[in-house]
Amino acid sequence: MVAVGVALALGLAASPAGATGGAGGWQSPRCSVVEGDGSVSFTSDEGATITPTSMPQQRLQYLYGVVPAGRNTLLAVDHRGTVQTSTDAGCSWAPTASVSGLDVPRLTAAADGSAYVWDQNGLALHRVRGKTVTALPPVATGTSTGVAALAVDRYVPRHVRVVLGDGTVRDSYDSGATFRTTGRAPAADLFVYSAAIDQTNLNHIVVGTMSQGVYTTWLGGWVWSHATLGQPGDRINAFSVAVSPANPFVVWAQGINQTENDAHVPSEGRHVYRSTDGGHTFRVAVDHKPGEVTLVNGALLAPHPTNPALLYFVFGTSYANYGTDLFRYDARRDALSVRHNDHHGIKSIAFNPRDPSVMYLGFAAE
Repeated sequence: MVAVGVALALGLAASPAGATGGAGGWQSPRCSVVEGDGSVSFTSDEGATITPTSMPQQRLQYLYGVVPAGRNTLLAVDHRGTVQTSTDAGCSWAPTASVSGLDVPRLTAAADGSAYVWDQNGLALHRVRGKTVTALPPVATGTSTGVAALAVDRYVPRHVRVVLGDGTVRDSYDSGATFRTTGRAPAADLFVYSAAIDQTNLNHIVVGTMSQGVYTTWLGGWVWSHATLGQPGDRINAFSVAVSPANPFVVWAQGINQTENDAHVPSEGRHVYRSTDGGHTFRVAVDHKPGEVTLVNGALLAPHPTNPALLYFVFGTSYANYGTDLFRYDARRDALSVRHNDHHGIKSIAFNPRDPSVMYLGFAAE
């Protein structure tokens, strides 16, 4: 059972300026206020303080994706398809492009300076480079399922891999202009809630499914293994999955064990799970504890980029002006801590490539 430490940071206070320099020319942000529409900011102390923004975020805006995309450059996309760019390590943001027709826009950066805006619930795909948006053909035809994950090969940027909502793997070798099926679904009639593609090895893929838990492949979808979560025969909805960038053998999942839920266990069957063998077997890391640790369906999971023991996850709601809990779980110490802020939600998290103590947060306003 994890030990829980609580630290509250009500409201938004300025964070201290970061140092400059570092590998790849990246800097830590050197500002006390983030210029922009209020939908994205950063913290240097795991959410204890969040750098204030020059404007309050408008209501009914959801910042679904924020990613590093080149030296001191970050991109972000909101639910309207508005793409914002920062070229000063996150201190100022401005709209630079726009896409339309997407339900839940997501963002993946490529090493060649471009980025892909894709639809988590659909098949639409756009390539963005600066202010230029190129609408690409759908990643698949003749299917009702959407894209669950998209990754770009860090060594061959023209290679784009997607995982569809049934677990099928498709690849493009011409920057998204055409795709072909390269990996089969793990099982028949599968519904995939989420998928994670290992950035260090695109053939390592983990999918979270309805009722059947997690499936894992190290062969690009040609051969899958059914992971062990819970007891044999348990029905588990794995809503969120994530592969650690620091160690691909560490995989995180969040979901609900329906069998436990039916048995009315104290955790309601809601858990964060951790695997140390690449996603083949999992054990419970964090339990849902009403009034203390809230795990909801599809919780955002953000593994630390250099420490495989650390995971950040989120609970936020506008109900009764509750705000957002940003949790930090340390597997080495089996310890959980939480920082609270007044935002209605955090929809995306990214880390500064030079200094991972700097976390970029994309907010929800309701």
